[in-house]
Amino acid sequence: MKLNTLNLSIFALALFTVSSSVFAQNKIGDNLSYFHADRETAQTKVIVADFAGKSDVELAKYLSEMERGAAPQNVIDGFKVAVENNRKIAPKYVAMMEQQAKLRGVPVHQLFAEASVEDWKVIQGVKEALGAGEEIESLNGCTTAAFNTGIVGQNNDLGLDHLTPDTTVIKTDTAIFLPTDGAHFQGMGKHVGIVLNVVVDTGGEEGLGKDNLVSTDAVFAAATGSKSIDDFKKKITGFTTIVPINFTVADDQGNHAAIRVSNDGLEIVNQRARGSASGNHSEQLKQELLKKMSLFEANDAFFDTFARESHALAFLDYCPELNVEAMQYLFSERPINLAKYNDKSFVTVETMIFDTVNGCAYVTGDNPRFTKYTKISLNGDSKSDEEAIAELVKMQDAALAASDRETLDRLIDDEGHFTTEDGKILNKQDYISDCLSHHSDSMQFETSDSVDVTVRVLGDTAIQTGTWIGTGKNDGKPFRIEKRSITIWIRRGSTWVLTEEQTFRVPSSD
Repeated sequence: MKLNTLNLSIFALALFTVSSSVFAQNKIGDNLSYFHADRETAQTKVIVADFAGKSDVELAKYLSEMERGAAPQNVIDGFKVAVENNRKIAPKYVAMMEQQAKLRGVPVHQLFAEASVEDWKVIQGVKEALGAGEEIESLNGCTTAAFNTGIVGQNNDLGLDHLTPDTTVIKTDTAIFLPTDGAHFQGMGKHVGIVLNVVVDTGGEEGLGKDNLVSTDAVFAAATGSKSIDDFKKKITGFTTIVPINFTVADDQGNHAAIRVSNDGLEIVNQRARGSASGNHSEQLKQELLKKMSLFEANDAFFDTFARESHALAFLDYCPELNVEAMQYLFSERPINLAKYNDKSFVTVETMIFDTVNGCAYVTGDNPRFTKYTKISLNGDSKSDEEAIAELVKMQDAALAASDRETLDRLIDDEGHFTTEDGKILNKQDYISDCLSHHSDSMQFETSDSVDVTVRVLGDTAIQTGTWIGTGKNDGKPFRIEKRSITIWIRRGSTWVLTEEQTFRVPSSD
């Protein structure tokens, strides 16, 4: 009886999840619960612009048509020296940007300035507010983390006005990246993944006006073109970004680092055995603020940067598995995940995770609490979650027809429970045995097909409905079995497994 109750409870929970997601009343801009934020989704899917097999000229044309922010003339002039510096760390990327500059009819150093100016503007605003003792109104915030399993990711935190319906990811033969301001930003190559945090450091000197200045996008391109973190560090040593920026990186050899790049050089921070993480502050800023206010007040003033960084580092000390699922969980919970609360509109607007070992990126176009991840594969076709599950259903059908126990074992969750049409509740092994019990010397399947299949994905849970039809011969006589089912799949890392199913036999029309 307890097992029946558990089974029904899981189905009830899944159906409640569907209901609450479909009928959420909160709109974008509403104040939400601090602990249980829920609202409508700004964007359900990320746009993937696939340039695999295409030329850099085609990529340059696509990027040249993207909107971007304007840079003051003094900043544009300051990036003249960055062109040749950029070429030293990312020559192929600079050549592509030169083609884009010709299409836009501007000098290439203007493109590099436009790709770097937003963080500079934010830091100017923060410094002015701190100097005047005023409240900070805006910050390009984010939390970044890297695991020693080759995974690196970021929550991108901005104002609500940055929730746009056109989050785009570029895929080429060698890299996946987000094209902010028509340039190369967060991404991964064949070996290295990279994300960033702008760092508020009241004592740091700006890179603008320095002879060793490089643009932010060129640093990203240098990383995605590197063979390892060490290779990347060698490329950027001796250069500075326009303001202090933290680049959190991971490579496919299990190396990781949070690298602060500034006019003072490179600094490795917050590195633990199992990973690295960063918020939006320097240690100097933190200590200066704590002389004036409590840690709670400092977090309130600086959008939880200290809490976000501390939580990410603590996560490394206790999480038993450091995989994609773990990072998705980390980025979906407070204090790292930010939703509008108490009229504070500085929120998580998108999340990106790069798995360098498996060559896959996971990106959302909205706060991951309110939407799903789009998976992009560097080495193959990118499939939606619905498409991935539909393929697994076909694999299950084929395994049933072929009496393939090994495939069924791989598709089914070890802790799953399955209710048959006559009310029996089976565990995984009993369920597989039941599925294969119809195979014998006298009874053979000829077809096994699922039809009218629908899949609804809600975060890391998917509900599948449909009809399974099996045909064959029993002692030489044809037979047909038809069953309807409600099936629940859950995400395990980068794949899906079948964890619950209720079947209903369709009565014969004979």
